[in-house]
Formats: sequence, structure tokens, C-alpha cells
Amino acid sequence: MFKKIVSNLPFSPSLMSELGFYATRLKKEETTRRIGLILTAIALVIQSFAVFSPPESTNAASSSDLIYGGVHTKSQLMSAWDNNTQGYRDLLEHIGVTRENLANVREGEINTRTNGEDNGWLSWGRISRGGSQWNETEMNVGSQTIYIVSLAAFDTGSNRYGGGSYYPSFIGTTSSGEQFVISKACANISMKTRPKKDKQIKVCDLKSRQIVTIRESEFNSSKYSKDRTDCEEKPIEVCDIGEQKMVTIDERDFDSRKYSKNPADCQPKPTPVATCSSLTVTKISRTEVELKASANTANGASIKSYTYIIKDKDGKEVLRKVVTSVATTDSLKYTLEKDGAYTVEVIVGTSLGDKTAQACQSSFTVEPIARCPLNSALPINDPECQPCPGDATLWVKDEQCAAKIVRSKTAKNLTLNQDATRESARASDRIEYTITIKNEGTDTAEYSDMSDNIKDVLEYANLYDRGGGTLNEQTKDLSWGTITLAPGEQQERTYVVQLASTISPRPQGSSDPTSYDCRMVNTFGTTIEVQVDCPAPKVIEQVVVAELPRTGPTANLLVGGIVLAIVTFLYFRSRQLNQEVRLIRREMTAGTL
Repeated sequence: MFKKIVSNLPFSPSLMSELGFYATRLKKEETTRRIGLILTAIALVIQSFAVFSPPESTNAASSSDLIYGGVHTKSQLMSAWDNNTQGYRDLLEHIGVTRENLANVREGEINTRTNGEDNGWLSWGRISRGGSQWNETEMNVGSQTIYIVSLAAFDTGSNRYGGGSYYPSFIGTTSSGEQFVISKACANISMKTRPKKDKQIKVCDLKSRQIVTIRESEFNSSKYSKDRTDCEEKPIEVCDIGEQKMVTIDERDFDSRKYSKNPADCQPKPTPVATCSSLTVTKISRTEVELKASANTANGASIKSYTYIIKDKDGKEVLRKVVTSVATTDSLKYTLEKDGAYTVEVIVGTSLGDKTAQACQSSFTVEPIARCPLNSALPINDPECQPCPGDATLWVKDEQCAAKIVRSKTAKNLTLNQDATRESARASDRIEYTITIKNEGTDTAEYSDMSDNIKDVLEYANLYDRGGGTLNEQTKDLSWGTITLAPGEQQERTYVVQLASTISPRPQGSSDPTSYDCRMVNTFGTTIEVQVDCPAPKVIEQVVVAELPRTGPTANLLVGGIVLAIVTFLYFRSRQLNQEVRLIRREMTAGTL
């Protein structure tokens, strides 16, 4: 429109009125865009506060943290060591970590699961988080009591299955070469193994012929030797009969079926040639494996079959399968019935006879179903999988545990009149917990502290009926004091909690993901988990989106800068057009307008 009016002015001076109308509109447009520019600049300033000073979680620390609030920088971590903050140096030294080890840690992430399975990390904390059902054990380091539990137990929502959760951490190695990690959010230590109590010794592993460090109680003369010279190599040069070449091996590896001490046996032999070249074992699931074999032939030799042989740790055959095939590769899937260590070998039937090789032998392990850490004869969820009241490192029915006290627990939703674990609890529902203690021993037993920690329960509920117990407001332990039980005697205690009239939408904890996770979990022998019917924001938090995209300050400021540049351009463009219209009107009217 602007170009059309200006181009026709010399031929139609009457267009000056239209140009005046257009100038008025441009002036209003310039004012509007000036206001938009000012508001955009103010919005960008406000946004910068959120970028450079982001809000902190209202649930960023937990009393279970080894260092309250965690350690987020390497300097904070080293300071915790130097000052022995909350006994942190004592804990690290207990697992063989030195200051040099700590200084060499790197930043990274660990995952609780791999392909839906527990990844094996064991996390330390100051509060019990689920008893034996979560593979929990208790450990004392000086005056500190530490609870060790599977890191996967902290997964919530959809992360409890499949990919698991990621935790920003410091990752390092102990003096003995074992990996450890320190979670930034809570400073909790995680390892793949539990700390060992008994003496460490260095021995010769007779199978691998390497010097290894083991617990003295694990010494087995058929597997190890205390004479380290047994691990020294004794090289000899022999003829590899299969490969037809001279090789150097350890004298203890000599097998007359594979090698010859006569070098003349390595002289070239007439073809044809047929060999078994490789055997690969792939785990499909805990009990199912896939065996892939390959063979090579040359100069007229041919393949007739593949024989797969699987033996258990005692050398007993559990499978002998013959597959007729003339191909150079073959595979077989098989499911094992029992767990344990297995060896597998493939024999290739050829026109030159049966062929096998070291490369055609392998081994694998069928991992056992998770067992009770205190008694491997029991599954992890067995009600009798409980620690001895007097010594948390012993099973409750161990011969060394004098008091055969068994604890158990149930929960009932009084409002719905059903088992509280079967349906989600809603606002104002009343839950009745019943804890039971029984002496299964032959002598009178005294249980020094009959108490139940209800800290996780009280995040969503209030104590309605204490059942005669006393609540410690700091630790949230509901206690009934010392209980004396005759042989075979059983006692119960019952208390009631009532959920809040409005379920809290408070976000999950940063250092403790089990805090405000729409579950009420506590343990007295057995673990009770009651789901809570949380409001919509919590459902979105746990199911739909675990967290918003991490754009960071750079992306936020970049987007804001682009918006500011566009608004600025539009403002100055309107100002320029307005100025041009004034100049044209002045020129065409000789300065009268």
C-alpha cells in the first residue's frame, strides 16, 4: 500500500489525503510496537532471574542422606572427607577408599536397571527402607548404623519396570579395584557388593592363574593356592595339532589331544582340512541360551553335523543334541531347568571325523532367583527372611540367634473394609496396621524395642489411634517398649492412621525418590506397601512426564533473544516508515504539512 500511494503521487495529488490517513495509522502502529518492545524486554529480564536463580525442590533432602542435602561438586566432596562430615570419611575408609581414590573420581550417571533387570547396585542410607523384601541388610561402622538396600528399590512410577532411573553421581574405584559411586543428591554410597567383614588374603586362582584377593572364609584349596608361585608361568613350545603350528603355552595347559612335544608333528600335512572355529553363547533370558557354532573346511572336506553338549558344574550332561547340517554355521536355543554354572561344547561332524577346539568350548551361568540375604535357602519374599533381633547380620532362626523371634505385619483399609494393599487409599481413608511378634524358640525371649517406623506413612496420613504406643516426633518411631515372650507366645499391637482430607501434591524428593511417591511403605518383619490415590499433578509427575526437557540457561536466553530481536525489528521498521511518510508529505506540500 505504501509503495502504491508514493508511486502515484506525481500523477494524482489527491492521494495526499490517503497518505495522511496512512501516516496516522503508522503513528499508532509505532506506539503499539514500542509498548510491545518494552514488555518483551521486561519479560526477558524476569526470565533471566528464573534461569540464573532456579527454584529449589521443596523436598531436596532426607534424613536418610549420608550427608544431609548431598554433595554437588567435587570440592564439596573433598571437604566432606577432610572434615569427616557426619562420619563420611569413616564410611569411605570402611570400603577401602583413600583420599587419592576420592580425588580421582569422575562425574557421570548410573542406572538402576538394564533391560528391565536389577543392575546390581546396592545403596547405603541411614534409614531402613524396606527390610528383606528389598534385599536390605544392616551394618555398623563405628557408632553409625547403615542400611544397605538395592538401588532399584527407589524406582517409582513407570521407572519400576523397564529402563529404570538415572542418578547423577561421582564414580570411582577403591584401593582394591572395586567400583563405587556417590550420588550427588544425597551423598549415598553405592557398590555392587556388600562390605566384607572377614580378613582379606591374596591367593593364586588355580583356574585363571592370577593373584586375586578373597575373603579368608572363602578359601578353597581346590580353587586357590596360598603359594603364589603356583601362578607363575611355565612356558613350553609345543606343536598345536589342530592349527599345525608351533605355539608357546603354559606347561600346565598341555593336553596330548591338542598338542605334541614333537616339533615334527607341525610339518605341513596334506589337505583336506576341517575345523570347528567358534562357539558363542548368548543369554536370551535368565534360563534360556542360544548357542551359535561355526566351522571351516577346505580342499574337499565337508560338514555333516553339529553336536551340542551342555554339562552342569558336576560334569553331568544335561543336553546332548545332534543337528544334521552341511552349513558352516548353526545355532540352537535351549532352556535350562536349574540355576548354576554350565559348560558347553560343540563337536562338528565332518568328512574327516569329529572336530572340536578350545574356541568351540565355553561356559555360562544361570543366575538363581533372588534369595534371602540372611539365608540363601529362602526366597527374598519369605516371611521368615528376617534378621536376628540381637544381631542384624544373622538369620532370625540361626542357631547362633538365641531369640527365635519372628515379626510380621498386615494392613486393613477400615473405610473400604478390605486388605489395604489391594486398592489405592483415598483422602480421609483410615488404615489399620497390625504388627505381630512371636517367639518360636524354646526359651523365654525379651524383645528390647518393639517399634515401627512410620515416617513414610505420615507423609500422607496422620496418626489417628496410637494403640498404646509412644511416637518419637523426630524419628517417627511408634514404640511399645520392651516385650517379654514365653516360648510359643505371640503378641500383637494395632494402630490406625487416617489419610489427610486433601492428598498432598508435594513433588518427589530429590535425594530420596521414595519420599512423596504416592506410596506408604514401612516394614516390621514384612514390608507393607499401600498405594495412595494422588491428585492429577502427581499422576503427571509419575506416569506422563518424569521431568520437563532440560533446555538450560543457554537455550532459554537464546529463545528470549530471538523474540526480542523480532520485536525490535518490527518497532524500528514502523518508525522508519513513519519517518519516510513525514518526509514525503513535507516535500509534496512544500512544507505546509
